[in-house]
Amino acid sequence: ALSICINKTNLRFSSRIILFAIFAIMTPLGILFGQLVQSYFSNPFIKPVFTSIAAGTFIYMGTLHGLERSILIKECCNTKQYGFVIIGFLIMALVAIWT
Repeated sequence: ALSICINKTNLRFSSRIILFAIFAIMTPLGILFGQLVQSYFSNPFIKPVFTSIAAGTFIYMGTLHGLERSILIKECCNTKQYGFVIIGFLIMALVAIWT
């Protein structure tokens, strides 16, 4: 999704490549940062805090971020589609409890 948005811009090709490279390096840098924080601090809440931040970001990007363009918002009285959203949240909650 990000690459499509970047490609649709009027940026020069070299600028788009730089943005792709920055995006690609963010995950390994995040992993290294998390390992460094966990190894230097012995607080038992560090891992759950970072896990909850990651989960919150995932939930936001997967659900709320695109809702203004969503069929669910355009047709707010469609209970079938709303029910599928609720079922999705419940499944994710069960997976979180199970793991």
